[in-house]
Amino acid sequence: MILIALAIFFPPAMSAAAERTPPSGTVPVQVAAVRRQVAIDIDGRLNEADWKRAVPATGFLQHDPDEGRPAVERTEVRFLYDDDALYIGARMYDDGGAAGVRTRLVRRDDATTADNLLFVFDTYHDRVGRTVFRIDPSGVQYDALSTGRADPDPAWDAVWESATRVDSLGWTAEIRIPFSQLRLAGSGPQTWGLQIWRFEQRHNETSQWAFWTKREPGGPPYFGHLTGLNPRLGPVSMEALPYASFGVSPRVPDDPNNAHGSHAARAVGADLLLRRSGAAATLTVNPDFGQVEVDPAVLNLTAIETFFPEKRQFFVQDAGVFSFGSVDCFTCRDADPLRLYYSRRVGHPPTLQAPGVVVDAPGATRILGAGRIAVQSRDGWTIGALAARTERETAAVLDSSGRLTSVPVEPATTYLLGRVEKRSTSGELSVGALGAVVSRELASQSPDALASLLPSRAVTGGLDADRWFASHTYHFTATSAVSLISGDSLALQRVENSSTHYFQRSGRRIDTGFFDTRDDPARRTLHGYAGAARFAKDGGAWTWESRGEVVSPGFEANDFGFVPVAGTQSLVANVRRSFTTPRVWYHYADVTAGIESLRNFDGDAIARDYHVAVDVMTPSYWTVSALLLHLPTHYDDRLLRGGPTVAIEAGDSAAAHVETDTRHTLSMASDLWWSADRSADRTMGIAPSLSLRPTDALSLGVGARVERHDLGAQFVSTVIDSTPGASSRRAVTGALRQRTVSLELRANAAVTPRLSLDAYLQPFVTAGAYRDFGEFIAPHSARRLLYGRDIGTAQTSLGTDGVNRITVDPDGAGPEHSFVIVDPSGVAASLRGNAVLRWEYRPGSALYLAWTQTRTDPMSLGAVNIGYGSRALLRLPPINALLLKVTYHVGN
Repeated sequence: MILIALAIFFPPAMSAAAERTPPSGTVPVQVAAVRRQVAIDIDGRLNEADWKRAVPATGFLQHDPDEGRPAVERTEVRFLYDDDALYIGARMYDDGGAAGVRTRLVRRDDATTADNLLFVFDTYHDRVGRTVFRIDPSGVQYDALSTGRADPDPAWDAVWESATRVDSLGWTAEIRIPFSQLRLAGSGPQTWGLQIWRFEQRHNETSQWAFWTKREPGGPPYFGHLTGLNPRLGPVSMEALPYASFGVSPRVPDDPNNAHGSHAARAVGADLLLRRSGAAATLTVNPDFGQVEVDPAVLNLTAIETFFPEKRQFFVQDAGVFSFGSVDCFTCRDADPLRLYYSRRVGHPPTLQAPGVVVDAPGATRILGAGRIAVQSRDGWTIGALAARTERETAAVLDSSGRLTSVPVEPATTYLLGRVEKRSTSGELSVGALGAVVSRELASQSPDALASLLPSRAVTGGLDADRWFASHTYHFTATSAVSLISGDSLALQRVENSSTHYFQRSGRRIDTGFFDTRDDPARRTLHGYAGAARFAKDGGAWTWESRGEVVSPGFEANDFGFVPVAGTQSLVANVRRSFTTPRVWYHYADVTAGIESLRNFDGDAIARDYHVAVDVMTPSYWTVSALLLHLPTHYDDRLLRGGPTVAIEAGDSAAAHVETDTRHTLSMASDLWWSADRSADRTMGIAPSLSLRPTDALSLGVGARVERHDLGAQFVSTVIDSTPGASSRRAVTGALRQRTVSLELRANAAVTPRLSLDAYLQPFVTAGAYRDFGEFIAPHSARRLLYGRDIGTAQTSLGTDGVNRITVDPDGAGPEHSFVIVDPSGVAASLRGNAVLRWEYRPGSALYLAWTQTRTDPMSLGAVNIGYGSRALLRLPPINALLLKVTYHVGN
């Protein structure tokens, strides 16, 4: 069926190679590469005779600040090639000579505000793919790869040579990029899409070789052409990246037998990369997925999981091959993409919290091996496959008799992922499919309780499409997916009652049949569906969009994906006006206005807003953005964690961001936000930051975040009515006063373009005080009844542990039994930091020395003072880890 659909969408005429013009109808610029005749010494001098033979790419036009005008400074870029590599020679003139060149020394792939030259190659000439290389006067390299519609990913590290020089005319760059490092369709004559960007800091000027306006979508469909190439590729090229690592980390610190202390770990492994025309395969043996960057501490008062980006190199590289379901929007709060693939599920922390006193437990599930294949063809096919196998994990635990036992905490699991996409050669149409399977080795009668926690199998599959119309002005995207999980009835009931679904919620509409949404304790399978579509005008001064999405209550993709909320239907509509001609008070500006509605499958509006967003760059190159929202009365079906749906009164919110000109030695930025509604909820915060660059090789940053949450009703616990014959549940809530303070300190020092030291530190403290415990009067109501005032009685007593306990008799002298609430007021604190030394001692080979320290106090009940939490940070026992890793690149 998929092949039939592809044949309908892609008739033979669409696959025929043809000379294409930009959507605007203008003739595309082009430059020819010349076969080299003499050896090229990559030293930045451009003194070989071949450079004079090559006709340069010139005629750069400004994208900023004076759109469409010739660039202030002249740029000449020449291209040579041989059988093995592409050579680039670039001369960037500067009327200030060497004194006019602005440069900074940062580590590879880091952001920079210095002068730089950036190349984007569409090597398949399919108007979609992008391979990015950037160089600055200090010789700092940046590279990124995009396959398909994903954004270029800087985690991709190619092995290429470059050299730069600053002289009386400005600066030069000389580059050699082996063809083996690029994604090519094969050998023989070919034409690539090409864009060249130059940024000159002194004039704050961004110029481009293949020009498009700010009111056009831009990208590969607007690229110029690099012609004359004729690479000669071998049948197969191979690269290997073996590694050796040594780490020292702590054991679990609360071992009563004092068995904890330093824990040494040694590992060796390798990544093997095989390439041939249009295909690449990566195999990893005993992979080292040590993450040297720590996730920031966050405050999450909701039942929705926090999303953290992937940082492990194996999963980040070539991730664009597996991109799926991205249906974007100008401005929206509740419209999330269908992420059927979330690589952080592979190697996640173990699911089961081992009972008893834990002596030693793994912090993450070990990945035994993984492999990835990516295939691209000249006629627009992209095929990707990924497989990973994780080990069965156990924890060492002391039982009640003091005997050391081994408790399984995570089963052995296989992860499989496949992606196929077909694009027209014009780049205006693509359709694709994705499938994912998770299979766990669980016994039907499992003594380790894992079978009752996790589905034994999870399968998701989806189709997506992307279509441009009318010279790349109108855009349609759509995606759809289905899911199936199966396993033990206890594991399926756990999924049903999780925060993603809340099948136990009273008053919920029930569907039967194939997409059964009953709260069924005997269920062994669960099916779901989801879909989203967007139609928009993305080109011109006036643009607009309409977007819709549906996620059925039973859709479950979180074994391998990230879909935190199911059972929703959303609609978004926006209109935007872009002002790109500079005026007295702005350099350019965008104004967006729209509406958004989110409903559950019961028809309740669980989110609604009218919004206006403004983005401005001032003539002094400050950026200012603001978002204003009005939220009419709506409902919340997740506030009570599986309890009834309740009402949220109308309210308003505002957010703003201000950032000064980042070219200066000292720059500042700040985020501010505020919201309030008639339900007594108030939130406000500020997050200022300061960046200092005292030298070209050193940057310092400090940021703070101060938040205040005053919530009229925050979920505390669910109490089951213990009165004989009763089966009701009470969702207990309390008024919460939450205060959070955190700091972020960063230091980045580059000794050379290949040697750098980065340090990061984040102290985090949050204190929450609860009062006025009670419950909502009825479903779909915003009114609460307080214990001891509106209903029943409430008596507070202080326990020997310093924690308050509230004894509640909900009906006073009536027949209902009393219950006890533990006051959750308390302070949580953490200190996270790391320092990483990176040295690329030869192209493609690196040494990492990383030190990480964490101090964590999840919650100290009873104390509700920020100062107490701050002092506790210094008293918390540090957990230090040290990792030394060395890689050695073998191959072209």
